[in-house]
Amino acid sequence: MSNVLVVFTAKGVDQILEEGGSSSWALSTKTMRECQYVICTRNTDPEKVGAFGDRNPVAHGAAFLVGKFAGLEFMEVRNGRKRYRAAFSAFAEVNIEEFWDGSRIPTRYLSIDEVNDRGLDIQGLNFEPMQPRTNPIQTGHAVSPSRQTEATTPGELTVAEAKAGLAAKFGIDVEQIEIVIRT
Repeated sequence: MSNVLVVFTAKGVDQILEEGGSSSWALSTKTMRECQYVICTRNTDPEKVGAFGDRNPVAHGAAFLVGKFAGLEFMEVRNGRKRYRAAFSAFAEVNIEEFWDGSRIPTRYLSIDEVNDRGLDIQGLNFEPMQPRTNPIQTGHAVSPSRQTEATTPGELTVAEAKAGLAAKFGIDVEQIEIVIRT
């Protein structure tokens, strides 16, 4: 069972916490329903890290932040793929060197046992609750672990946003959603 999402990110602790989680990832909404934790590992690529910075930089490939997974928030469609923020309800800072496996794909799903084998006792961490975000999402919907929720932001939606939200909620492609408006 894949209880943990591991991401390879150039964003630092401050930005991830301000955003309320790690983004913008092409993720499996079905797999994420079983997710309990998100581990952020450090990408020090100079082309990427310059835009983000970090108050507490760690070595390339090191695990530096663990979040308790609170749900997925749809962010955008880029290169034909839906991108999500993995929102956190709580977090713990860590420094586990060489945690990332070197893969060119920036996301991985692991079991808690695999995380423990890499030297991180995820269940033994002292998590701090997340503070309210200063920049909440502006679009559509959320997918929570082991369940799905209603829209996270009230207000008007475009047909495209509604279709994207319904597709994520039911784990199907947007092309399978048809919306009929009767007046």
